[in-house]
Amino acid sequence: MGNSAGGNNEADLVRCQIAECAKWIIREHLTELHPMLWAHAARGFDNNLRVRCPDRFAASGEADALRIIGNLFCRDIAAGKRVVFTEDGPITQPA
Repeated sequence: MGNSAGGNNEADLVRCQIAECAKWIIREHLTELHPMLWAHAARGFDNNLRVRCPDRFAASGEADALRIIGNLFCRDIAAGKRVVFTEDGPITQPA
């Protein structure tokens, strides 16, 4: 979703606040991955967006999600751990 300005001050403020909380939301609360939501978030949830290939669109969302999640858990992954998403949020455990 990012925190770039979109022309609506109120929405821009909320978007910025959400972006600042992304680390906390992902590390403490993410329970599953929905690639289409990540793909739409990357494009500003544009209701008029024309998706030519849903599979490619979802793949782009998955790639974004894995890149962002990987960056947030990079120290754990570098230490040989894997990230597992549970109904209580993500946990790290030995690979």
